Parts: sequence; C-alpha cells; structure tokens
Amino acid sequence: MDANDAVSHSEVSATPTSRRATFGTQANALCRKNLVYQKRNTRSNCCIILSPIFVSLLLLVIQVAVDHALDKPANKCGCLCLNCCKDTVEGGKVCHSATTDNPCLPGSYDDCNQYDDTMCGFEYSNSGQAAYCAVPQPSSWPALMQVPLPRYRAAPESPAAAMLFTGEDESTATALAGNLFVQQSLTAADFAGPVATFQSQAAQGVFYGELFGEVGLVLGTSLDPVTTYFIEPAFVNSTSMFNMVNGSCASNTSTALLNEATAGFADTYFRSSFNCTQELPVWSTDTNTLDRTIFCGYKEANCNQTSSVLTFGEYSQAWDFRNSVVGQLQVDAYYNASKDPNAGNSSPLAVRVNQGLNLATNAFLRWSLGSQYSAKLLAIMEMPKQETHLSLDFSSLLGPIFYCWLSQLLLPLLLVTLVYEKQRRSAHTLSLTRKACWDFPAYA
Repeated sequence: MDANDAVSHSEVSATPTSRRATFGTQANALCRKNLVYQKRNTRSNCCIILSPIFVSLLLLVIQVAVDHALDKPANKCGCLCLNCCKDTVEGGKVCHSATTDNPCLPGSYDDCNQYDDTMCGFEYSNSGQAAYCAVPQPSSWPALMQVPLPRYRAAPESPAAAMLFTGEDESTATALAGNLFVQQSLTAADFAGPVATFQSQAAQGVFYGELFGEVGLVLGTSLDPVTTYFIEPAFVNSTSMFNMVNGSCASNTSTALLNEATAGFADTYFRSSFNCTQELPVWSTDTNTLDRTIFCGYKEANCNQTSSVLTFGEYSQAWDFRNSVVGQLQVDAYYNASKDPNAGNSSPLAVRVNQGLNLATNAFLRWSLGSQYSAKLLAIMEMPKQETHLSLDFSSLLGPIFYCWLSQLLLPLLLVTLVYEKQRRSAHTLSLTRKACWDFPAYA
C-alpha cells in the first residue's frame, strides 16, 4: 500500500456517518416533490378534478328526468277532479266539469283534465293512490288470531279450532290452558257503550277497534296478514271472521249478540260477518311432539309418506308454558309464519301473534292472582304517516358505481407515480454504487 492509498483511506474513515432524516423533513421533501410533479401533469389533474363534477351533473340530470317521469297523479295521493272524461264505445271521449249533481268520483271516469291540488285524501283516491295518502289519525283494529278454515283444521277436533299446549309440569300447563279462553255471559247492554263510541269515531273516518276488546271478545281470521295495520283486510268483504269461544257454540250467545250489535253499521263501515268457532286446547307430551304435530299439519309436509293424497291438520296456535310457577311466567308462543315473504326480499308481514301472547298473559294472571285479574289487549294500530309519493333516488343507486369508477381513474396515476419513484430510486442507487467504486481504485 503506497502513501496515496493511505491518505485516501484516512479521508474515507474520517467522513461522518449519515443520519436518518426526520419525519418532518421527509414530509416536506415529498410535498415539494409532488407539487412539482403535479405542475407537470396539468391535463391529468384537470381530468381528475372535473370527473366528479361531471358525474354529479349527470346524476342530477338523471334524477330530474326520473322525477319528472314519476310526477303523475297515479303515483301520489288522489285529489279532487274538476273536469273528467269518459271513453265512449265509438272510441271518443265525453268530458264534463264536476258539479254537485254530477261529481267526478274515483272509478267513474277514465281521464281527468284538471285537479284541485288543495283537496286531496282517501275519498278522492283509487286503490292505487290510497297508499300515498296521509294518515294523521290511524284506525285501531282488534288483534286477530290466525285461524285455519274449518276444512283445514286438525282432526278429530275439527270443526273446533284445536290449539296445542305443553309444559314441564302437566298439571300447571293444563291449569293455564284452561284459563286461556273464559266463558263470558254477555248481554246487549254490554255492547251499548262500545257501539256508541264506535259510531262517533266512525263519523270522523276512524275505525274503533276497541269495540271488540272492551267486551272481552277474541276474534280470529283465516285471511293472510298484511304488511301494515292501516287497513285490516279481515274487515273488508270477508266472511272468514271467527268469534273464538270456550265451549259449545250452541250454548254461547256472544256471536249472535255481536252480529246484532253491529248490524246497524256493518255494511257501512266494514263488511264482515262473525261465525262462532269453538277453541279446544289439546295437550302435547313435549316440545318435540308439539313441533312435529304442527309441522305435519301442513299439506306439503306429507310426514307419513304413504299416500300421494295431501291431508290437512292445521292448528291455529300453540304454547309451551315450560316451568311456569306462581309469580313467574315462562312461555313460548308458536304461530303460523308460513306466509312470511322475507325469503323473497319482500316487505315483512305483520304476523298475528299479539293475541296469542295476550291470552297466555291473561291465563297466567287468572291462575296466579284470581279470575278478576286480566290485562286486555284492546286493539293495535299503526303510527301516523305523512303524505308520500312514488320516487326513485338515483344518487343512492348509481352513486357507488360512479365512486368505483372515479377510484379506478386514480389507479393509473398512482401506478405511474410508483413506477417513476422506483426508477428514480434505482437510478440513484446505481449512481451511488458507481461513485463508491470510483472512490476506491483498488476495486475499480
């Protein structure tokens, strides 16, 4: 090693070691670097800035066009028609202005040329428009039980409506089941007060469902439940309404008194006749037997698998009183949910289980405290609703798609930046390597 090499090695060893830059220094350098880089890509930056604005304007135009297309009388609550037309056999139209003697009522005309937007409501709406009307004071409806039709009921109890029950202690469960339905001695005077209240509420356009609960009646229907309780379909053109009684219908007068008390206004405010149906609690040994009995009652079950003929044996309700004791009620209520359309992503149905739970509660109160105690479920009702109209929010439907598209627009820029940084780093590393080799002639 000569003198020049010694001097070179001593200078290298005397050079101080480099220290890692702080976070602030790195951030400042990166910000300056990206700012300079973005200044060189004016067109790309303009596209990135203008793309969200363009998409927002496009969504706005689509939303306005859809709102204009849906802004039709058929898609909102009906209003008073001032001038209506009716199609003729010859293919023409006959129009007239609404008058007191010849009004334009819903269903009596084919087209309406002029509406009074200040007078809207159920009375001016057809069946399709009524769903959009405001309901400031909803009607109350009695809590109905889901009862199968007589030809579908389980044998050998049919035509009575059999209801299963079980529990860990048979004597306790039997005592509770015996208090589910109480034989009541009703008279015409018992209906006088509720009927008067019903008529006064009906004059204001409200159905007073407490009429039936105040006198202690338990009603059932075979109609499918609905999604809301603004209107109970069992009271509209229905003959499948049942008055559930304890004991033989021949010795029970409540059904006859009910039909007599409501005869004066039944055709005006609801179209239903009430049929007497005897309820009959049936003991089941355990929950497994109860589950299988209920399941095999449906025609699609075919539990025996010995015949191609479909048989029926449906039950309207079932209870498992478990280990209920005086002072503590433990009950599981079984109900018919075979009509629930949730599997098809439809609106959920209002399942008729309220009355069954209330019957179990009242049975427990009578059994543990005495026959004079009860907790009546008078009626159920919906919450008030505002007037609505058919609308379609395109921003919520197409917004996620456009968001993905905009995010994908940034990917090429990010990819270019990463490749550029990788190239710069590789070039910088190569230059440092060459410089180091030049500083050490022995390794050059």
